[in-house]
Amino acid sequence: MVKLIVCDLDGTLLARGEKELSSEVLSAIQTCLARGIHFCVASGRSYHELKRLFRTVEDEIYFIASDGALLVHKEETLSEAAIPKRLLSKAAMLSKRNELPGILFTGKYLSYYSCSCPKFASYTENNLHHHAKRMGELEEIEGSVYKLSFYKKEAIAPRELSELCEIYDGSVWQDFIVKDAGKKVTLQKLLSLLALSPEETVVFGDNDNDSGMLSLVPNSYAVGEASEAAKKASHHYTNNIVKTMNELILN
Repeated sequence: MVKLIVCDLDGTLLARGEKELSSEVLSAIQTCLARGIHFCVASGRSYHELKRLFRTVEDEIYFIASDGALLVHKEETLSEAAIPKRLLSKAAMLSKRNELPGILFTGKYLSYYSCSCPKFASYTENNLHHHAKRMGELEEIEGSVYKLSFYKKEAIAPRELSELCEIYDGSVWQDFIVKDAGKKVTLQKLLSLLALSPEETVVFGDNDNDSGMLSLVPNSYAVGEASEAAKKASHHYTNNIVKTMNELILN
C-alpha cells in the first residue's frame, strides 16, 4: 500500500519552461493528501521557492529542499546540513579569484548573492521573487546556508572545495552542498521519521541528482525526458506523471 509519494520538481512535476504548477498536478496532490497519503517534493530549489509554488498545500506536505540539505514540514526544520562559514568564505574567495559573474548562497527563507554582472542581479531578483538580497560582506548573511551556487564562466575545480559535494555542473550553474547530504539521505531520514518502509513509498524523478532516491525504493519512476542515470536507477517509466499518480492513489 502506498503511504508516501515523493516527487522531484523541475522536469517531473513542472514541465520544462513552465513557471507554475498545473491545476492537474495540484489536484493529484490534494487527492493524495485527502486519502491519507503523505506527499513530499524533493528539489534542488530553495525552500522559499518551493513554499511559493506549493502555497495551496504548503502546510500539508513535506519539503526536501536545496538538493537534500534541508527537510521541512509546517515550517519546522526536521533535518538540515548547513555549509560551515569557513567554506562560504573560501567559496567567495574562489568566485572573486576566478572573476565569476556571481555567487548565490541559499538559505531557508532568503538567499544572498554577490555579483559583478547586472544581468545576474536582475535574473536572481526576478527568479527568486525578491527572496534574494545582494550582499557586500559574508557577515550580512543571517541564518544557515544550505547550498552555494556559482554563476560561472568556467567551472570551479571540485578539488578546490573538496569538503563539499558538487551536486550539479551545468552550462551556467555549478552547485555544492555538504557531503553526506543529498535527496537519498534526506528521504531515508523522512522514512525513519514517518516509520515507513521503502516498499510503502513511490518516487518520481528525471535527473542525475534524483538517482539516489530513485534507487532507494522498488516503486520508482523515471519521468519524461529523464537522464540515463535516472532511467537506470528507476524500476519504471512514465511520460504522464499525473495519470500515474492518480492510478497509484486510487489503486
